[in-house]
Amino acid sequence: MSTSLSDDVMIIPVADEILAPMLNVIPLQLLAYYIGVEKGLDVDKPRNLAKSVTVTFVEVIEPNPPKSAEAVQCERVALTDGRRQALAPIEAAEIVVRESSPPQYAVKITSGLPNGCAKFERIDIVPNGKVVDLRVWNTLPAEKGIACTMIYGTTANTVNLGGHFERGRTYDVRINGETKATFTAR
Repeated sequence: MSTSLSDDVMIIPVADEILAPMLNVIPLQLLAYYIGVEKGLDVDKPRNLAKSVTVTFVEVIEPNPPKSAEAVQCERVALTDGRRQALAPIEAAEIVVRESSPPQYAVKITSGLPNGCAKFERIDIVPNGKVVDLRVWNTLPAEKGIACTMIYGTTANTVNLGGHFERGRTYDVRINGETKATFTAR
């Protein structure tokens, strides 16, 4: 190999076809790093990185205390696998009416998973007169400083509310403290 065409040469050892990409990428990443440093670029925060994957450190966020006395039973608790519960962000809620006698009601809830460490846990139902209170829970790592990808995901779950609603009465469906849907019982 001639080195007369360049001031610097990186020689990569000959390797099996399967291993060659792994051996080739390391010097190329180092080359990109040093070129970035020479150009005065912030190599730790490249532009458009968030469009692929971003890593951040997650703080444990405690949910707001429940607003109704009945919901006190739904308070967050520490889980045995090193995770804590947190209220999930709610993206959408849709009332589903199942035609039966009496009609059965359900709520299809789309909730957010704010990062790669968040996992859907459960939905608690707390009937409260003309309001159906729901709490949608995710779990997050209990330990502070865990690195999580900032990829926002969603999950859809359907919660059966039953058919015990008074005909002609209007009910609010409150999810994590906010009214997200209303229906009138048939």
